[in-house]
Amino acid sequence: MTTLTRIRRTPAEIERDAVAERRLRWRRRLLWIGLLPILLLLLVSCRIGVLLWHDHAGRAAYAEKDAEGARSQFAANARWNPVVERWISPYDEGTAAFGQGEYDDAVRLLERALPLAPPPEECRVRINLALSHEALAKTAIGKLDLATVQSEAQAGRQVLAEGGCLNEVVELARAAGVDLSRFSSLELTQLTAGDLTSDERSAVEGLDAGARARARQRAGSAGDVDQRLAQLIDQRAALLASFEQQQQSGSGKQKEKDDPQLSELKERNRQGEQLRQQDSDRSPSGQEKEPPVTW
Repeated sequence: MTTLTRIRRTPAEIERDAVAERRLRWRRRLLWIGLLPILLLLLVSCRIGVLLWHDHAGRAAYAEKDAEGARSQFAANARWNPVVERWISPYDEGTAAFGQGEYDDAVRLLERALPLAPPPEECRVRINLALSHEALAKTAIGKLDLATVQSEAQAGRQVLAEGGCLNEVVELARAAGVDLSRFSSLELTQLTAGDLTSDERSAVEGLDAGARARARQRAGSAGDVDQRLAQLIDQRAALLASFEQQQQSGSGKQKEKDDPQLSELKERNRQGEQLRQQDSDRSPSGQEKEPPVTW
């Protein structure tokens, strides 16, 4: 008859098995701890991939003059990138809305991008915002909505002036990374190199030729937009004076198409707009300008 004997474990064996079990648990924990950064890295990589894909698709659509498709792609990036470089998505979407002819949406989106933009890119946003106000003013002048012409043109000029975008010194300083927050909007419009510290002037002088050219070109673009906005205000004043003259002469009820002075003004505005559009489609060198989205 076979007798079963109970195997008894010695205290040393029990302790050894317990140590082995603890080591196994720690290995499993370390494995999960090591996997977490890898998983996070994969998630971030996927997110960046999606952002780049939308960005590339938006730029491709914009290059193909598909403003609606570009706007859709740029808007998608706002959902995928709520933290890093948050100004780019509303800026690009607003610029695409401008190309789409949705100027009210362009103003709304660019105003959202403006406080988020870093100082070196602030005037880029302001210029496109001023262009959107200009488009609204020009639409209003075509409808003889003189109150809207005045408000939109003034808003566009104020956007440029508040950022000091008309001042080449401001653009050069921002390109050099100089902090100009200590200056008011009025001071920025009148800022000179003498108002900067010696270290700040050295930083500006250290800019390479490309950075200097871009800063000067941006200040020049802002000046062009500001000049056109001022012309719109002048056109509005001329139309208003013509209306008042009509009323004083008893011809206030005459239709616009029967007024030779108004017809002449509108024809001059139309011809001036055609010339401005031809100039804006080409750079000074005769080459086509790049789309104004952030590449």
